[in-house]
Amino acid sequence: MNAAMRPLAVRARPIGSLAPVAATGALVVGIALGERRPWAGGLVVVGIAGFATAWFVRGRRRVTLALVAAVVLGTGLGARAAGARVWPVAGWPPSPVVLEGIVDDEPRGHPFATSIVIAAARIDGRPLRRTVAVRASGRESLRLRVVRLGDRVTVRGTLTSLDPADRVALAAGAAATLEEAEIVAFEPARAPHLLVGDRLRSRIERGASALPAADRALLLGFLLGDTNDVDAETRDAFRAAGLTHLLAVSGANVAFVLALAGPALRRLSMGGRAALGTAVVVVFAAATRFEPSVMRASALTLVVMLARLAGRELAPARALAFAVFALLVYEPQLLHSVGFRLSVAATAGIVVGSRRIAARLAGPTAVRDALAVTIAAELAVAPMLVVEFGSVPAVAPVANLLAVPAAEPLTIYGLVATVVADGLPPRLADALLWPCQVMLGWVRVVARTAEQVPLELDARGLAFAVVLVGLVLVGRRRTAGTLR
Repeated sequence: MNAAMRPLAVRARPIGSLAPVAATGALVVGIALGERRPWAGGLVVVGIAGFATAWFVRGRRRVTLALVAAVVLGTGLGARAAGARVWPVAGWPPSPVVLEGIVDDEPRGHPFATSIVIAAARIDGRPLRRTVAVRASGRESLRLRVVRLGDRVTVRGTLTSLDPADRVALAAGAAATLEEAEIVAFEPARAPHLLVGDRLRSRIERGASALPAADRALLLGFLLGDTNDVDAETRDAFRAAGLTHLLAVSGANVAFVLALAGPALRRLSMGGRAALGTAVVVVFAAATRFEPSVMRASALTLVVMLARLAGRELAPARALAFAVFALLVYEPQLLHSVGFRLSVAATAGIVVGSRRIAARLAGPTAVRDALAVTIAAELAVAPMLVVEFGSVPAVAPVANLLAVPAAEPLTIYGLVATVVADGLPPRLADALLWPCQVMLGWVRVVARTAEQVPLELDARGLAFAVVLVGLVLVGRRRTAGTLR
């Protein structure tokens, strides 16, 4: 994130208000309210009108009106999202149907039980725009695993009600489930960014094929956020060590891809930089299948680039607020994505707390900075982890301190190595990817060692740990002040 937000030589005009942060919070409140009121979708227009009016108002009234407009806009967006989850077809459930639509999510599951998400356009030949979770098993599951994001498919199956416990389908805004699906027709994606992104993804996958299966699956998790083939034992180890976030594409990946395009960007005008930079970010997001964490990172990068194009320099917290606001307006369902919430919380924790924590720690600067980033991110996401999973691993800060120094170069080197390895003779590909195996091995050892530490914090333990860390940091600050 920091690399992506490094200042360019532009005329800076800082935005010094916390209004974007408050407006984003107001939008979240509005979405949560609107999801219980499907009839309130028309408030979207009212909210937009409120923002337009606030533009011409001065002083505190502008902030107040903008906050009210954000709540109203969120309510309308939440209501529309809730309405899209209602299935309006008579005779449901269950009923055999034929759905035509576009693949909205990559295949998930294992070879003999696969699921995808389809943005359906027609049902039994009738126009109908709804999102459907599609499941297949047995031989048909293998066919379903071939489809890609953006492909147009026609599937036949039995329409049933959505399982409320299906978080993936809920986060995607699905209104129903199509069981025992069978592909009737298939047409590849046509959108340019999807085509280019798919070629990049395919090249990375082919390049990584020179690795053993376990290492290949783990490397694709680091590079593309694809953990479908990571074995359960490794997933459990990363979860117990607090390292799961390493398998989600983040701002560091986006920043590195932009750095690769740096030589071309530097030769362009400011407008050309923004255009090419946007194209690079969108293509990379498409290659990673628009995972929630990469959507957050991409939106943050685009907000910073647009601000610089306008001659402004945004503070990181406000840039993050603008990015989250824009994403939730575009896709309110992201509010249900655990990955999105954790990504935003971790980034906010780093932005707000990492420097303050680093200033109160002792030791070499590199160690203090790395530990401060880990502590800030862990403290920010810990409450969500406790709510979602019941506890949070106490060993996570130490595990991250040991794993991240290998994980970051692994991501950078791995992207280049896999792209170059595609098409090389096997021996050269093996030699090129050998450093990836070494770094993967180290991270795996850290995860499995940390997994053996049977200490997890529940809600009470977490509260005690936060208070204890706060007291230590305050005490260290007072001691430092006395010594001065």
